[in-house]
Amino acid sequence: DSAGELSDDAEELKNKSDRLETDLDEGVDGILAGFSGEDYTPVSFVSDRNKDVGLVQFVMKTEAIRVREEKQPEVLPEKLSLWQRILKLFGF
Repeated sequence: DSAGELSDDAEELKNKSDRLETDLDEGVDGILAGFSGEDYTPVSFVSDRNKDVGLVQFVMKTEAIRVREEKQPEVLPEKLSLWQRILKLFGF
């Protein structure tokens, strides 16, 4: 019984899939016909500021690009001796 049922199901699958490629082609042609008729006006996403556009333009929005701030090493004040501080006091 199971073998007969499998055979019947396989035959049904074959019958329903015989026109699959033709049906698919017709469906795609029908969709494309809607875009190629005389009454179809394509939508332009080109900015009005761009003149004489001859190529397709794309805009990609991403997160902001941030430059890593390099940490500057802390400059510690130089320890001066008493004599160096006196000379610095008088501009030497």
